[in-house]
Amino acid sequence: MIGATARARDSPMPQTPAPLVQTERTHAPLVPTEQTHAPLVSPRPTHATPGAAAAAGLAASRCATASVAAAVLLLAANLASAQSDAQVDALIDKLVAALKQAQVVDGPQAGSFRGEMPGVHAGGVSTLATYALLAAGVSPYDPVIERAIGFLEEHPLPGTYSRSLRAATWSHLIARTGESTARQRYQRALRTDVKWLTDALREDGYYGYDAEGTGGDHSCSQFGVLGVWAARMIPGPSPIEVSLNYWERVRNHWLAHQDDDGSWSYSGAKAGSVTMTTAGINTLYILAAEYLTQKEPVYSRLRGVARRDEMDNEVKRLFDAADRGFAWLKSRSLLDGGGYQLFGLERLGVASGRKVIGGVDWYRAGAASVRGPSGDVVEDAFSLLFLVYGRAPVLMAKLRYGEGQGWNRYYRDLHFLTSYLSGRYERIFKWQIVDADEGLDDLLDAPILVISGEYGLDLTGEQRTRLLDYVDAGGTIIGHADHGNDRFTASFRQLCAEWFADRGGMLKPLAADHPLYTASGGGGKAWAQDYRIEGVDDGVRTCVFLFPNDLAGAWHQNRQQQHPDVFALMSNMTEYAGGEYDDLPRRLRPPLRAGPGAKPLGYLTVDTRFLGGRPLQTTGKWLTVGGQLAHASGVYVLAACPPPATAGAAEYDDYGKKDEAKPRTPASLTTPLRPSDVLHVTGTAAFNVDDGRVDELAGYVQRGGFIWLEAAGGDEGWVRSAAALMDAVSTRIGGEVRPVERDHVLLAGRLPGLAGEPTTEAAAEAAALRPNRWGLVRLRGGAPPMRTLEKDGRTVAVLTPFDTLATAAGHRVWGAPAYAAEPTLRLVSRLLLLRYLDVTGTARTAGALPTRPASSLVAFVRTLIVADRFGEAVEWTRAIERLDPDADGLTGLRGELRSRMLAAFRAARADGRDADAARLARQVTALFPDDLRGLWLAEQERGGPIDRPADAPADLPAGLADIEVVFGDQTTNARWLLQQWQQQKEQYDALQKELADAKSELDALDARARELIRQQARSGRGGARGGGEFDKIAAQRKLIETQARKTERAANESVAKMNRITRALAPHEDAIARLGWIVRDGVWMPKAQNDTAPPAP
Repeated sequence: MIGATARARDSPMPQTPAPLVQTERTHAPLVPTEQTHAPLVSPRPTHATPGAAAAAGLAASRCATASVAAAVLLLAANLASAQSDAQVDALIDKLVAALKQAQVVDGPQAGSFRGEMPGVHAGGVSTLATYALLAAGVSPYDPVIERAIGFLEEHPLPGTYSRSLRAATWSHLIARTGESTARQRYQRALRTDVKWLTDALREDGYYGYDAEGTGGDHSCSQFGVLGVWAARMIPGPSPIEVSLNYWERVRNHWLAHQDDDGSWSYSGAKAGSVTMTTAGINTLYILAAEYLTQKEPVYSRLRGVARRDEMDNEVKRLFDAADRGFAWLKSRSLLDGGGYQLFGLERLGVASGRKVIGGVDWYRAGAASVRGPSGDVVEDAFSLLFLVYGRAPVLMAKLRYGEGQGWNRYYRDLHFLTSYLSGRYERIFKWQIVDADEGLDDLLDAPILVISGEYGLDLTGEQRTRLLDYVDAGGTIIGHADHGNDRFTASFRQLCAEWFADRGGMLKPLAADHPLYTASGGGGKAWAQDYRIEGVDDGVRTCVFLFPNDLAGAWHQNRQQQHPDVFALMSNMTEYAGGEYDDLPRRLRPPLRAGPGAKPLGYLTVDTRFLGGRPLQTTGKWLTVGGQLAHASGVYVLAACPPPATAGAAEYDDYGKKDEAKPRTPASLTTPLRPSDVLHVTGTAAFNVDDGRVDELAGYVQRGGFIWLEAAGGDEGWVRSAAALMDAVSTRIGGEVRPVERDHVLLAGRLPGLAGEPTTEAAAEAAALRPNRWGLVRLRGGAPPMRTLEKDGRTVAVLTPFDTLATAAGHRVWGAPAYAAEPTLRLVSRLLLLRYLDVTGTARTAGALPTRPASSLVAFVRTLIVADRFGEAVEWTRAIERLDPDADGLTGLRGELRSRMLAAFRAARADGRDADAARLARQVTALFPDDLRGLWLAEQERGGPIDRPADAPADLPAGLADIEVVFGDQTTNARWLLQQWQQQKEQYDALQKELADAKSELDALDARARELIRQQARSGRGGARGGGEFDKIAAQRKLIETQARKTERAANESVAKMNRITRALAPHEDAIARLGWIVRDGVWMPKAQNDTAPPAP
């Protein structure tokens, strides 16, 4: 169950939104001010550090003086801070310890924290520290917290800041306290503070420092709103009701006080600031949840929330204002403002679902700026809150695709849903928005991806492929039809057919006993009849779900009390697809394939055969595992996985009978299309061990084969049958079956192509095989219960009696005994590399892996083509190209494959099989990307299933398609090539704009650095020192320069492609000109265009 193995201090409740503090007042403030008096939060001491010599040249070109260049670039080397999850964990521990030590233990101020202040800010420091410790998971019964609660209960708090922080503290305690008496006491205290806060809101929407509204400003105002919101976010039906009139006054104020440039200022005539703009956008997202969703029509069960034009306009106005704020932040230093800005930034990232704000990964950049306890309670508390909330795992993401496609009708659905789940499991869960064009690593930030829509789902071929890659890497997709829209449902079904038709999968209604209906309690049959949810089952898990009825409307309006089952259903989804809390993707995890990939060396062929139970979908799992191994070692896994639909009744013998109730087993295991290096035998139910099968496998082993017996889903009956089969084969060949010990090469020791034993205790812990909740009994203690079959000093078979392949690929398999994904992938990699060493005749002690030429595979790929197994043929051909680009017969193989696939595509199109046609088009363009436009041109008159290229302009004469042009190794037409050229030109122009923007941002940073140096010189501290402010500039400069280098490379690639196209079109310039298009200085344009041509790139 989620959170079952969590440490007590890692179980913070996220429902109470943490406050953001920024003031400029004349009173003694809680935080740094823009006045001349000394702030409570002192600047961090500056430290002289070695300059970053490697970057000095680039700095010199940007800065006006050598001293500025040295100061700015000394910054990049001065980032000794949290850059990994383990470092963040250590920082959190240090900050918790420092705050605990800052508490006053004796005297009249016992329970308060060092640095407490008088006047309107009395109690503010202590409430902030208490709240931060609770958020970090310190128990309410810890003596430090008990003393702090006593202090807060006994002392009246006269100011907005302290009341707001105390309301957040009470809210957190209510969520964490099981004792009813204490809970009721905190609820009474919370009601008192919330009444104080709502009464303190002035008619003009400002908060002041105290109940009378003295000195209203935006720092007080956003803080007061955060305190009220904290009370509203307690799990379950909220004990605090807040009137719409309150939220309306807040809304009117913040919208009216946004500056024309999109920013918010501290007050009145002052210029906009980063901290106040962050506060403004945060407040808008609170209003979206608390004001807009409550003004809409009430959710109708399974039908959704009806649309109203006036509400659509309100929503648009609010989010347009937020977008203007985000745009303003993009041109500013996002980390300006110290710890309280870090925390405000975290609130904004969590509230908006954005991973990147202002072009910056806000959490990664912010964590890099925290160095540990500073000795300042306020600064440390804010830093702690930032790290705790920011590091929380993303449970669900929402796919953003296309303009006007209704992907975000329910703009607060995942916000309230993850809040509910956080309360349910007493762990912090976050949500995130991910763009359909972002990479696989961004998709994998969350184990569950929601694709919702009001209209037909329109995704490009590249986006569809990337989403399938996400599923193959263990992700779970939920398609949600907003308002039960039939067009969305039909298009999502088509997408699933395209993805899984060649894998034997299809959407089917979930059974009443599916874990989604039963995992942690549920309605079973009643829910199945009510919700009618469908899913695609790959044999061990449901990887894609379709919700054809509207459930998200209830999440969006937080209707927990009225529709508790709609929320409980997603608790089951969390159990089923989320996995263990500690195994959820960490916020600073490395990419799926970090660093440059290994040089291609060789290949290993795998044939999967299903034995016992229903056939499985293994293609995607092998693609993921094989891709990981190729990246790490240069060895490519080429897996032939017969689609389950074709490995069914015709190949199964039912124990020699026709009783469909018994598990079916394949009649033949070792008659694949070619002799394979690895025979992967897997299944999900007990099977019959007969002499024919034993003889078959014994003969395969004696011919040099290797068998991997894997219990998909960890079925115990299958494990017993597989063990009996291994024993029988051992007897037949005169081998020996042995248990795998801890020091076996499958588990430990160095192997060429794979990192050896971990060198640190932390690394050893991470690499250890830790059983999941279902493996605690069967897999506990000692080495994994694996067995090997040895013959003449060679390992000829391995039995893994737990789910292995799916787990190694990152899949979470409900009910399956297994180990954690990363060490399981390491185990599978070792197994495959051992086999690679065996087939290449290489000793295990060799210093490096040998090469294995791939030219011999060409003939086999032709057999895949003849069998119409195009997906595998494409993957194998791509592997041959990487391993041996000059392999004999490769060019002919590509031509044959392309010809057969295009013929199959046209046949599917003619038969009206749109899903098959779309799948074939995706497979064609995987190997022949330039064919996408040709396929689209052929289909545009027919309205076929091929995605319209985004750059296909309407003003290109149709006659250009009749001009044949040789381009590379293929013949195409001038119209298609000019479309390609236009696409590259548009991309080039956009990249040039990005480079110009980057230069402006760098110039602004340099100007800021020069100003800091002048300030230091005036204060007598020298003119070239580092420090906290310089570090922030360095972090931003590093990010901008890294992205700029990538952008410049992409621009150069676009220029090269345009030049190639122009050279190919050169022999046909006259014919093209007769149709109205000319080239001038390398730029193609219509004749009628203004004579002043743009400069050539």
